[in-house]
Amino acid sequence: GLRPGDQIQTVNGKKIGNWTDLQVEYQLAGESGHATFGLVRDKVSRELELSFQTNNVFELRFLSGVYPVATCVVSEITTNSPAALCGLWINDEIQAVDEVQVLGSRHFSSLIKRNGGVPTELTVKRGAEQLKLSVTPRYDESLKRYLIGIVPGDGMEHVKAWMMYRDPWKQLKWDSMSVVRVLQALGTPKEFKAVAKNVGGPVAIVLGLYDTVRYDVMGGLGFLRMICVNLAILNLLPLPVLDGGHILFALVEIITRRKPHPKVVAVLVNGCAMLLIGLMALLVYSDIAKRVKFNKALHAMEREAAAAEVDKTAETNAPARP
Repeated sequence: GLRPGDQIQTVNGKKIGNWTDLQVEYQLAGESGHATFGLVRDKVSRELELSFQTNNVFELRFLSGVYPVATCVVSEITTNSPAALCGLWINDEIQAVDEVQVLGSRHFSSLIKRNGGVPTELTVKRGAEQLKLSVTPRYDESLKRYLIGIVPGDGMEHVKAWMMYRDPWKQLKWDSMSVVRVLQALGTPKEFKAVAKNVGGPVAIVLGLYDTVRYDVMGGLGFLRMICVNLAILNLLPLPVLDGGHILFALVEIITRRKPHPKVVAVLVNGCAMLLIGLMALLVYSDIAKRVKFNKALHAMEREAAAAEVDKTAETNAPARP
């Protein structure tokens, strides 16, 4: 029942503000495999029960075939393709196909596929100018579909969750509330298992920072900022070994007018420290196990792709039968 243009506002009653929030909420939606989505369509509020798929390496959920609204910008153009012949330029923004509003690069591809090989009118924004271009898609034998010869992009391919907002206060608010949301889930039996399965530790942080900095130094600084916000909030938890624990002891002293007994404080601090060290060791083991599992799956995919290429080459070079 989901339709292009629907605005999803809640998942299981939890308000969401962006696509990352949506993904987080349905990861935490319990073991049922579905969730109730509150959405607005044509200014009318309604609810839908949607199911998830889970078939990737990390057993993360996803909504098959559902993507966010975005712009459709021409990133590359193939020489002598229909797009090149009709006058499309790189960085043109495709806004409509035969007067149907384009909601993103994937939506654009589906519209071209649906239209087939008939002449199609594109509404294109080029700078401040709006153009109407006619293009006739060409059938590609290898892909078995009609194409116009472009690589569309939406500008969101490499946007990280910790770099979503240009307003620093909005971004800091999202960083903070994302930590609070995870802590809430840890205290909810229905959501605890999903959080425990997907939370990362020191190894995940180092690998995440390395992968981010390789692509974008500013993105790496943003990642560090998010980690600092995470640690600042976690440090305020009322655990004896953390600053939040010292605040708790100070509050007890203010209320009772007596200092907590040093031996009690020492036992609580040492016990909590041992628990945190044990948790850290468990997270390190979990991070390494996930990475090994991911690398194995990646190598298996590469072997399958190489085998398929060999089979294709052998079939092409095979002598023709009478």
